[in-house]
Amino acid sequence: MSFVLLYLYTSCKIIRFASSSAGLVFFFLIYCIFSVQGYFYNELPISVYWAEISTQLLPMIFFFIPFNQEVDKERFYRIFVVAITIAIVLGIYYYIFNPPAYIQYIVKTANTAYEGSIGVSIQRFNSIFGSTIMGSFSVFMIIIIIYRFWDVKKEYSFLSLLLYLLLYIIAFVSAILTAQRSSMALAFFCVVFMYICSILCRKKILKSFTFFNVLLYVVVVTVILTMFQEYFDFFEERIDSIDGAFDERNGQWIDTFKHSENIIFGTGLGSAGHKVLAFTKYHITDGALFKITAECGIVGLIFFLYIIIK
Repeated sequence: MSFVLLYLYTSCKIIRFASSSAGLVFFFLIYCIFSVQGYFYNELPISVYWAEISTQLLPMIFFFIPFNQEVDKERFYRIFVVAITIAIVLGIYYYIFNPPAYIQYIVKTANTAYEGSIGVSIQRFNSIFGSTIMGSFSVFMIIIIIYRFWDVKKEYSFLSLLLYLLLYIIAFVSAILTAQRSSMALAFFCVVFMYICSILCRKKILKSFTFFNVLLYVVVVTVILTMFQEYFDFFEERIDSIDGAFDERNGQWIDTFKHSENIIFGTGLGSAGHKVLAFTKYHITDGALFKITAECGIVGLIFFLYIIIK
């Protein structure tokens, strides 16, 4: 998903959502809602379905309403960056001080083992959403900031560049602290892909962007090595395990599909995600496309890919 978004940004082919695009997404949401039919036979509690509706579909619906108007893309990106920046800053405060109310909140919503591991092992950065979605949000924020450098129509003042530098560092640090392998890999991939596009399309490397990256890596690595050696060891272990991530999840995907009762239309929204860990051993904790296939079937996957490609 991040690769597709970055390609659309850098190739300047992203189009503001008009009625047709919003309509396609709306019908996909309707399809996901009707996937409730899977709960007639998957032996899972219907509360899993409603929980998935509230966290996955409801936030998306408001973005595409009303359908007869174009969305102000720049305003949406601006609000998104501000919102995620606030979430990251709050998250860093909670990450450092771990107030009791926050610990109970994370235990109930994101990680049941969070309280018991405080002071024992390195914590993933959860903020208020959980480490998985914070990793994704951080990568999307990085993509938006990178897009600013790619926009040749705008000239930025020195203060604007400093602001982007600060936001870039915040987003990158957030992606790393989540310790989500996919987010860390995609964050670095976005930077590399930016340089590839600069060389191939512009025949030059953006000096300001290079300065940002050099400063970021020097500061972050220096701080981690000198002050938080245990953090460096933890992240080094997570990065080294990226190569084996596919093999680690491969068996999980195969087992879930083997025991799927309806691979064509799926077994229902939420029926293969994190919310079913307490109810079944067949689930998909990593791999969004595999999760969509298990929950919405091959039909849902084709529908989703068509929207992305279009």
